[in-house]
Amino acid sequence: AELLEEYYALSIKQDPADPKAAQITALPLIDAKLVPDLRLLPEFLFELLTTVSWEEEKPCLCAIAQCVARFYGRWGGPASDEDEALAHRRHGQRLRTTILPVLRSGFLPPASLLSDGSVREIASLERL
Repeated sequence: AELLEEYYALSIKQDPADPKAAQITALPLIDAKLVPDLRLLPEFLFELLTTVSWEEEKPCLCAIAQCVARFYGRWGGPASDEDEALAHRRHGQRLRTTILPVLRSGFLPPASLLSDGSVREIASLERL
C-alpha cells in the first residue's frame, strides 16, 4: 500500500473497525481534466490484484503503471441514460483534449518502445 501511495498516489486505507475492509481514499491523477470512468474501478482493482507481481520493485512498478494506463484509457460504455454514439464521441473528445496535448508537448518514449514498434514516429517537423 505504501508503494502505491508513494509512486502513484493511489491510497487504500484499512478500516480500523474491520480488518477485512478497506477504503480507496485517492486515485492517481494523470491530468486534472481527465477523470477515469469510475464504473471500471472494480476491474482496475481486480487487475492490480491479479496481474501485478509484488516481489520485485521494477517489474511491479511497470505493471502498476500499465494497469493505471489501461484504467484511464478504457471506455466503460455509455451511462445508462446516454446514447452510445454520443458517449463514444465524448470519450474520444476527452482523450483528444487531455491526453494528446500532453503527449505532443513533451512525450519522449523510451528506446525500447521505439525499437519494438510500440511507438512509431509518423512525422518530424524538424525533418520537413
